Amino acid sequence: MVKPGTSPVSFRRTAGTLQYLLPLLALFALTTLAARAALQFDVFLGYDGNVPEASWFPVVCEVKNDGPTFVGVIEVASGQFNESQPRRVTVELPTGTLKRIVIPAFSTARYQSSWDVRLFDDRGHLHAEQQINVPSNKQRASGAVMVGAITRTANGVPVIRPTLAKDQQIQPVVARLATAIVPDNPLVFEGMDTIYLNSERAPDLNINQVNALLAWLNAGGHLILAVEQISDVNATPWLRGIVPCDLTNMVSAPNHSALQQWVRSAASNPSSARLKSPNGARSPNAANPDSNPFADLAEDPDFEKADLQISATAK
Repeated sequence: MVKPGTSPVSFRRTAGTLQYLLPLLALFALTTLAARAALQFDVFLGYDGNVPEASWFPVVCEVKNDGPTFVGVIEVASGQFNESQPRRVTVELPTGTLKRIVIPAFSTARYQSSWDVRLFDDRGHLHAEQQINVPSNKQRASGAVMVGAITRTANGVPVIRPTLAKDQQIQPVVARLATAIVPDNPLVFEGMDTIYLNSERAPDLNINQVNALLAWLNAGGHLILAVEQISDVNATPWLRGIVPCDLTNMVSAPNHSALQQWVRSAASNPSSARLKSPNGARSPNAANPDSNPFADLAEDPDFEKADLQISATAK
């Protein structure tokens, strides 16, 4: 039935136009969906998910683009619990590329926080979005000990004895750092107190990651080096340059009970010296300056049964 004022000819032309437009619209929709499916956008927040309070921390973004080439803009903005200025980084994304970008962010939230990370093109069109809520047990209070671990295996992370406080936000934490996403900006290492590095993983770090690590170290950071093999150190120039001795060979120590005795002794507690007066007497303000939190540490029989590998040095 034709509406009044519309001729049958014009109605047939409109129907014919729609007949040609519908396939084009469907093709455009499928092309758009395919382009978005060809884009992979992953975000890694903080240090193994841990975000320190009142400190800079890394937001690592991985973008894999198998679709058309475009210029992207990554925006990092805090959610409603952590208001701060958004940060934007422009990145070129050619077809068939995988890029990893480290964006410094500053956390001002004490409790649970949320972060919005979006990927736009240079025309402002949204291509991908990630909203990350940081749980309270991953939010670390200012002053809490944070140790980064670049380990040989996933199970080789050092273990820190927890404090007596029940608040999870002030407990010391060890965050495993995969070599692929170790930050290449020294600013984002601000939240780290110490970094544990297995020598076998040192050659896997690129030049930008090494420069960031050395800048953090020279600014007062603490690096613990676990020597897996002597060749790991001697064959890595930057690592060889910071080791203050010549490593010669690896030796086995079957009897090393003195190490556990030293940990339980007051000599292993550096706070004892700081709490004593210049003449060696105890400070009247210190209830027990020679106390050691590891004094009640139990013997580890498995540790004593195994030989301890030690790196020998030249005299």
